[in-house]
Amino acid sequence: MEIIEGTLIWRKLPSYDKNPKKRIVKMPRGHLKDTGLIHYFLNIHFTDDLKGHYLYGRIWEGFIIEQLLRDLERNLIKHDAYFYRTHNLSEIDLIIEGRFGLIPIEIKSGSATSKKQLRILEGFVKKNNCPYGILINNGDAVYRMTDRIIQIPAVFL
Repeated sequence: MEIIEGTLIWRKLPSYDKNPKKRIVKMPRGHLKDTGLIHYFLNIHFTDDLKGHYLYGRIWEGFIIEQLLRDLERNLIKHDAYFYRTHNLSEIDLIIEGRFGLIPIEIKSGSATSKKQLRILEGFVKKNNCPYGILINNGDAVYRMTDRIIQIPAVFL
C-alpha cells in the first residue's frame, strides 16, 4: 500500500482522534484517487451500470473526497484530512482540520438525506465544538438541515 500511495494513485486517510498518538495506531482507510481506473477495473462503462453497482456509494464518496482535497491543495490551504469511525462502526466520511477549524463532512450518493441519517455528524459537531458540519449529496439546493449542518449538492462543488 505504501508503494501505491507513493505513486499518487491511492489516498490514505488516517482515523481521526483528538489524541494524536491514537491517530497513528488506529486503522487508516483509503481509496483509489482515479475513479476512471476504478470503473475500468470493475468493467463499468455506462452511468446506469455505475449507479446499479454495489460499490456506487463508496466510489461516489472517494470521488467527492478527491474533489474537495484537490481544491484545498490547489488553493494552497494547509489542512489535514481524516475519516472518523466510532467503536460501534458508525462513520463520518471526511474530517478536515486546518486554521479554519475542524469540519466534518458526510457524503451521500442520494438526493435526499433524512435528519436521522445525520445523527453521527450532528453528534460529532457538538462533541468537538465544530463551527458546522457539511452534508454533500445529489440534492438540488443548498440549505441548513439543522442549526449547524449544511447540505451542499455535489454539483455546487
